[in-house]
Amino acid sequence: MYCRRVELLSKEKIAERYFRIGFECRDIARESRPGQFLMVRLLKPSWEFLLSRPFSLCMVDGSRIELLFEVVGKGTRSLSQAEEGAVLEIIGPLGNGFDLEATSTPILVGGGMG
Repeated sequence: MYCRRVELLSKEKIAERYFRIGFECRDIARESRPGQFLMVRLLKPSWEFLLSRPFSLCMVDGSRIELLFEVVGKGTRSLSQAEEGAVLEIIGPLGNGFDLEATSTPILVGGGMG
């Protein structure tokens, strides 16, 4: 598990209340596995982001990480309004991941996002 400060490199509006953000963090990307999550906090003077929020990993490619989220409250609204270049505090990877290569039978689980 790592605690890092990273720069928001990309933000894309996917649908009305859904956003995808991207940043780079080699340590966290290297250790991340499917099924894990990160705690994310926007580092700006704001009561909405006093505490970190959990976000599932959406994509890890090399050192790049992307998260997908829905705006459901003040904290995710602040994150959706953050500009590229904003600083995020990331803690992770957290949770019990799994190995996609360990099973010969694919399983599809619906619900949630990430």
